[in-house]
Amino acid sequence: MTHKGIVGTTILMTLGWTVFVLGVAGLFIDALVGALIAIAGAVLISGGKITEAVNKKQNAFEELRNSRQGSVTAID
Repeated sequence: MTHKGIVGTTILMTLGWTVFVLGVAGLFIDALVGALIAIAGAVLISGGKITEAVNKKQNAFEELRNSRQGSVTAID
């Protein structure tokens, strides 16, 4: 059974949101450190979104390739 990358994407985005929330909370302690941590979290979230888009694109190409192979009839 393959998961098509959904597990890694979910983990990446969950980690990103966790780091982002910690960074926003850190803004109240030290503004510079909190901002840097929040930016790092946002980068992880965007990386998860990009990974998700790439996985969807690969799945679409795979389905398209499979549909083309199935519709071609053999000429004898």
